[in-house]
Amino acid sequence: MRCEKCIKIMNNGKSIICDECKNAFAICNIDEALDFSNDSEIYIEFENYIKLRSDRSVIYAYSGGQDSTAVLFLLNQMCKKYNIFLKVFTIDNGYKGKRTWENIHNVIRYLNLEKNYKIYDIRKKIIDDEIITKTFGTNCTSEEIYALCFFNDILPCGKICNIIMDNTYKKILLDEDEEYLITGGDTPKINNGKYSVFWNKDNGLKIVRGGSGFRINKKIGEDIIKTNNIPWNNPGYGGYDTDCILPGSIFSSKNNALSDISYKDMLEKYPVVIEYLKERSRLKIIDRTVAIECLTNLDIIDYSGYVETKDTAAKSLVRRINKDVRIK
Repeated sequence: MRCEKCIKIMNNGKSIICDECKNAFAICNIDEALDFSNDSEIYIEFENYIKLRSDRSVIYAYSGGQDSTAVLFLLNQMCKKYNIFLKVFTIDNGYKGKRTWENIHNVIRYLNLEKNYKIYDIRKKIIDDEIITKTFGTNCTSEEIYALCFFNDILPCGKICNIIMDNTYKKILLDEDEEYLITGGDTPKINNGKYSVFWNKDNGLKIVRGGSGFRINKKIGEDIIKTNNIPWNNPGYGGYDTDCILPGSIFSSKNNALSDISYKDMLEKYPVVIEYLKERSRLKIIDRTVAIECLTNLDIIDYSGYVETKDTAAKSLVRRINKDVRIK
């Protein structure tokens, strides 16, 4: 039996929804979190934040994915409306993929944001976080860490990638003299007992969830891109909600290039995917039927993307050939 609100399997036949959903649906403004209109208080909260930046600036982390692109389009319009300078950047960790970079450059040109846009290259940055060094050893660069993840079938999504990216985000905010970072994040976070666009992380990073603020789910984001003829094409890299070439390549490598997987194996090998699908089906970001299908269907990369990943990872480790790196 599955929870009627998310995708969790429950052993108690008497229950209708799981405990996680009970807690989520007990939040006082859950109806607002499920309202994808501009009348939602979450949309209004987001717009009010933007209004407060009038005659100043905001900064947006553009990943190049579908959701991120839809948010950038709407954010650009809103910033023009309220006379706000929109700063846009992309972090280059070496694993965006050629087709993602084509999308990024096409969209930035289409929106006339070339003068507002920066690329932060972190490929050679040494990552000395204790959690990282315990797994990958000392003096590893970010590109080496991702390469080691690929060759050892370690999915970096979650803790590993968050450490690398969050530390980079904090440095960028400091450099740009900004307090909050706007992202394409599509789920609202619980802040002061309510669903909100604001996410104050324990590590000190302050985020505004742009996808949540604009009330975008997967279907709405897709429609925004099509309706406005935005030059973005699905790169076929897999990985569910990302255009990084790494997750889809690891799924392919670990599952012999097959998308079929048992629910048991998905739960054991990729719990982060289960959590991703649970939260987004609960909050109607993803259609529940689609989410259930994803439980036994890995979102693997296409062949050319896999070759690109393998080549990228191999080249980064060649540069480390004289270093003693072992997965502990």
